[in-house]
Amino acid sequence: MREDPSPTKRNPLAFLAVVLFLNGIVLIWLAWQVRSHLHETTTARGRHLRIEELRGIIVHLDEVLTMSARMAAATGDPQWEKRYRGFEPKLDAAIKEAIKLAPEAFSGEMAAATDAANMKLVGMENSAFELIRERRAEEARSLLFSDEYETQKRIYAQGMTHFAQRKDRYLRLGELRGIILHLDEVLTMSARMATATGDLQWEKRYRRFEPVLDTAIKEAIKLAPAAQHGKSAAKTDAANIKLVDMENRAFDLVRRGRADEAKTLLFSDEYETQ
Repeated sequence: MREDPSPTKRNPLAFLAVVLFLNGIVLIWLAWQVRSHLHETTTARGRHLRIEELRGIIVHLDEVLTMSARMAAATGDPQWEKRYRGFEPKLDAAIKEAIKLAPEAFSGEMAAATDAANMKLVGMENSAFELIRERRAEEARSLLFSDEYETQKRIYAQGMTHFAQRKDRYLRLGELRGIILHLDEVLTMSARMATATGDLQWEKRYRRFEPVLDTAIKEAIKLAPAAQHGKSAAKTDAANIKLVDMENRAFDLVRRGRADEAKTLLFSDEYETQ
């Protein structure tokens, strides 16, 4: 005679359904994360392309202003000053947009030197136009073809090259931020899935992505070393150490058949706080 199933026995089909449900949730979450990351990357690349366009525009318009001023000095024709004034606000607008898109590229000693060179160039060009209006074109020519003018042009050109280099670093840091946030969630959810299902395949996944996250963090620190200093960075580092420790303890508990304790650890208030 068949015995009635005991209500205390575990139903394997129900357990399998729970596991499949959790797997489904994780897959949906991962798909959303990938899509989110792709959106961020696409946005960053769009910004990168615009910054590259602006660098070309700025270099071009700077040359337009230089040659307009020099042609005015060489010919004494006021039409060249009109051309200069027509393009001057376009250069200002391009520089302002570039600063808005990549503010860190316009900070530091090189940026200050570039700005100072630009101010000197503008000052010399306006002085030249004033001399031309006073019919002193020879003096205007001497000013705009002088060694000092060429020196300031060279400093300005170096600043634009530096801006291009900083722009590349800015783009990569934006990409790394998305990568780090994504991988941090991958590790968190891998550890939690291991505790929820008791399946150590999730630990294998965790171990596979762990060095990838470490590499991304090291590259970010290399690109922006100043960002690893200060109270906020210290708190972040301390939180990361605690999280890794709690996750490793959870994996150890799962391996010893104590999945409930592991689950309690990774779904605790302390874990959420960190």
